[in-house]
Amino acid sequence: MAGLRPTCCSAPGKAILFGEHAVVYGYRCLVGAIDLRTTVTVRECQEHSVTLVAEGLHMSATWDLSCIEDALRQPAFSELLIDPPSAVHPPLVDALRCLAQKANCKAEPSAMSTGSSALVAFLFLFLGIFRDHPQPVVVVVSTRLPIGSGLGSSGSFAVALAAALLTSAQRHAKIPLSECPRCSGLHAAEFCADQLALINQWAYQSERLVHTNPSGVDNTCSTYGGVFVFCKTPQPGQPSCSPLQGASASTGFELCIVDTCVPRETKRMVEQVAASRAAQPGVVNPILASIDTITTMAARLIESQSEARDTLLGSLVELNHLQLSALGLSIDRIEEARAVLKTQGIPAKITGAGGGGCLLGVPALHHEQSKVLEALLNQTHRGDSADPHFRVFFATCGCPGVTQHPLQF
Repeated sequence: MAGLRPTCCSAPGKAILFGEHAVVYGYRCLVGAIDLRTTVTVRECQEHSVTLVAEGLHMSATWDLSCIEDALRQPAFSELLIDPPSAVHPPLVDALRCLAQKANCKAEPSAMSTGSSALVAFLFLFLGIFRDHPQPVVVVVSTRLPIGSGLGSSGSFAVALAAALLTSAQRHAKIPLSECPRCSGLHAAEFCADQLALINQWAYQSERLVHTNPSGVDNTCSTYGGVFVFCKTPQPGQPSCSPLQGASASTGFELCIVDTCVPRETKRMVEQVAASRAAQPGVVNPILASIDTITTMAARLIESQSEARDTLLGSLVELNHLQLSALGLSIDRIEEARAVLKTQGIPAKITGAGGGGCLLGVPALHHEQSKVLEALLNQTHRGDSADPHFRVFFATCGCPGVTQHPLQF
């Protein structure tokens, strides 16, 4: 087997623009890649070990290479002989968790829950991709995404990691780095269609270890980038994705994303809507159908060249938030942030499950970011949150998907 190729890859996060919750019932949602990216570098390790450094979690984990090699001899890891695995069964999951616990791990206590999932996902990808000849490596992960806030941090991690490991293992042909107009002028390389498909398949199986039954939207968005209409299909991990066309979809547009710093409870929110739908189908089903109508209208607007696009899109944002609020998905903290954004002339809505997490606003081009930041950061939450401030991000929606970058030494 060829030697290790030092590599750096990055993948974007994602924002659900319209259609959250309705997508659970077979309707469409509108999703965009955002340029808050996760970056993974892979280098050869001078020690006889495999090390993962997750900077965003303030965590590092190291395994002796002999421990990795012994694990690959266990029957549970035979699933990794399929490239990529078509399923992840309980014996493999248990074996990965057991191996994760054997790491020499340094982490803050608050990071252990998320960190444990990251270790299992890392081991799955590393063992699967380097299964024929595990090599001593140091893998460093950094991210600009808030973790666990509904912006696709785990999907971005899985895609960037899969791309970097596949490239380092020389499972991909070497791609020349060139001036990439879709990557803000940076020297970068975009993967070809077959490479993207392989990255996405590995990342989806990795996501199953974290989320059990993911829709596939997060890893798909991080892999391919852009803005697209997403719809679930009966085939797990094979959603219907229709990329949007037009200038706005290809060049991107700005979003203001506000993290409420209130933990999301996705499962509880989905169950709440399901219970409401079962109790009042005549009320909830029309709301879900009207959310789908707004999703369709928003997709057409983003593709259009209309001068009134921003104004009309803002109106749809406001309407969609009212629909989600009618489903019981808003909280005081979200409404507090919306009120502040409204003083800045920025319409905003829940993005994702609701009940916490993030909301997104659509600022006009003339908005001064500093004024928006000041207004939000000065707003104090009067509840029991240990962090009294919002976290605010300005991001471009519709950015490129996973890319390869030159290593910084």
